[in-house]
Amino acid sequence: MAVHTVASCQAVVTETMPGKTAPVNPKLAQVPTVQIDASGTFKYILCKIYEGNNTSDYKYIVRGTADANFHADIYDYLDANLEAEGISCECVGGGKITHDPENKSITIFGKSQCPLVKRNWHQDEGASHPVAGRT
Repeated sequence: MAVHTVASCQAVVTETMPGKTAPVNPKLAQVPTVQIDASGTFKYILCKIYEGNNTSDYKYIVRGTADANFHADIYDYLDANLEAEGISCECVGGGKITHDPENKSITIFGKSQCPLVKRNWHQDEGASHPVAGRT
């Protein structure tokens, strides 16, 4: 599986979340904010992660791959890996992505959309996910 990591997403998330003046928990900072397939159309999930039960210090992350038949497959894999590191994961949305790196384009569609990915590729905002209002 080829994975594309958008490193610049971290700055977008921490700068735009209301009330987030302290640096992100170092354990959470080690988790890449966006990991999606290098290209193609596939399912993605938007998750809120936090250490243990401390839900007040969190980070949003996006995972997407064509290897998953269902959104739950992405979540199950992610949750198992994060749990081993003492990080809790809560899925707060998902949908489908078409990633075209040649044209520097990401199209997000479905009922739930993730603005964290869209913003980093300078697409129109218009995302319908609840996190969109805070990014």
